[in-house]
Amino acid sequence: MADFDLQNSVSTNFTTTVHKAPYPAISPTNPLLSQSGKTVLITGGGAGIGKAIARHFVLAGASTVIIIGRRVQVLEETAAELKGTGSSNILTRGVDVTDDAGVTALWDSLATDGIHVDVLILNSGVAGAKASILELGLPAVWDVFETNVKGPLHFAERFYKQSSKPKVS
Repeated sequence: MADFDLQNSVSTNFTTTVHKAPYPAISPTNPLLSQSGKTVLITGGGAGIGKAIARHFVLAGASTVIIIGRRVQVLEETAAELKGTGSSNILTRGVDVTDDAGVTALWDSLATDGIHVDVLILNSGVAGAKASILELGLPAVWDVFETNVKGPLHFAERFYKQSSKPKVS
């Protein structure tokens, strides 16, 4: 079987319409999609797609949006921007998804503060280098595995195991 070359492959468009902005059925301001009263946690929420996801949950009226990432300054800058787009409470937490102790501490602090996460967005990830796993070597492959598999699994497990009853404020 021949190797697939993404850069020189023929592009096929499977959709006839490409949207550059949300249309009414999926607009975050659509009342049917309201996130009022919800707490949303987004890993990798400081930049790129995660930041856009956070912005749309703010526009959808989420009560609290928690953005998680490694770069605290980026999180704080994003939080400042988001605070100007809606009335959501924006929280930031500097956590590396591969740091078991940090992830555990985050979820424990949320429980202690009576914060129940309703929506979990697992957005953090890395692409890794373009080489075979044998060429990259175990340490490089394992770093990617921990970021893309172990970290999200730890977050999903803690989300699943959180108290089923949110604290009423």
